[in-house]
Amino acid sequence: RGGTSRSSDEARDELRSSDRSSEMMRDEPSKGSQLPLLALFILSLFGVLSATLATCYMLPILQGDRALYISANYSFHHKTFANDWGTIGTDYGLAVAMFLPALHLLRSSPQSSRDLSLPAACLLLLYSLSVITGGACHHSFTTLESMNTATFRALWTVCVGSVTAAGAFLGICGSALAKVSSESPNRLFRVLIVPRWWWYLYGGALTALVAAGRFSMERPAADIFLAGITQTPPTVYTVVAMASNSWGAGTLKARLQLAVGSFLNAPLLPLYGILVRRGLPLGVVNTILHCNLLLAWGLQAMGYISFSDDVLARKIKAGKKA
Repeated sequence: RGGTSRSSDEARDELRSSDRSSEMMRDEPSKGSQLPLLALFILSLFGVLSATLATCYMLPILQGDRALYISANYSFHHKTFANDWGTIGTDYGLAVAMFLPALHLLRSSPQSSRDLSLPAACLLLLYSLSVITGGACHHSFTTLESMNTATFRALWTVCVGSVTAAGAFLGICGSALAKVSSESPNRLFRVLIVPRWWWYLYGGALTALVAAGRFSMERPAADIFLAGITQTPPTVYTVVAMASNSWGAGTLKARLQLAVGSFLNAPLLPLYGILVRRGLPLGVVNTILHCNLLLAWGLQAMGYISFSDDVLARKIKAGKKA
C-alpha cells in the first residue's frame, strides 16, 4: 500500500508539473508567432513615414502656399528671418514655460506613472530646446551672410530637429496611455500598443532628414511647420489612446486639456500663409504664433501632469488591488 501511495503521489506531481509547463508555453508566445507582428510593425513604419513625407510635400501646394515653401538646403538667397524682440522674447518665454512643467514631471510625478511622466517630460524639454535655440538664432543671425554659415545651420537644425524628435516621445506617451487603458476595466475599445522602438525609429528617421537639410526652406520659419506636420501620426495615436478609456470620475478636465492642446497647433499651418500674404511684419506674425504655441503646449503640459500625478496613478493602484 505504501508503494502504491507513493506511486500515485509521484504521478500527480508529474501531472501538475506537466500542466504548469503547458500553461507557461501558452503564456509565452513563441518566436515564430512574433515574427509576423514584427514584420507588420516594420512595414507600418515605412508606410507612415512615406505618408507623412508626402503630406509635407503636398499640403503647402494644396493650400496655395507653395511660394512660402521653396527648398533652400541651408543656402539662402533672401533674408526672410525676423530679429525683433517680440520674436526673441516670446521664444525665450516659451522655453521657460515648457522647462518648468518638465521639471515637475521629472521630480514630482509618482513612480507608478513613470512610463508616462518620463516621455512627457522629454517631450516638453524638446519643445523648450526648440524655442531656446530658435530664439538664439533670431537674436544672433541678423544678416544674409550670417545665415549662410555652418553655425546657423547647426543651431537651426537643433531647433527644427527638436520638433521632429519630439514626435517620438509624443507617440511613446500614447503607447503608455494605451497600455494602462488595455489593463483597465473602464476600457471602451482596444488600441494597439505601439512599441517604443517604433517611435524612436520614426522620430530618428525624420530628424536625420532635418540634419541632411531636406526640411530647409528659403523661409526658415517654414521648416518648423513642415516639422510640425510630422507630429500628426503620434498626436492622433495619443488622443485615440486617451479616448479608449473613460478613466473614471473627475478626469474630464485632464482629457480636454490633452485633446484640445494636442490639436490647437493645427490651424497655424494655414494661418502662417494668410498672415504673411496680408503683409504683416514677420515679428508680429511670429509673436501671434508663439502665443498660440504657449496655449497649446501649456494645455498639453497640464494634461500630462494631471494624468501622471492623478489619473494614471489611481488607475495603476486600483489595478494592483484588483
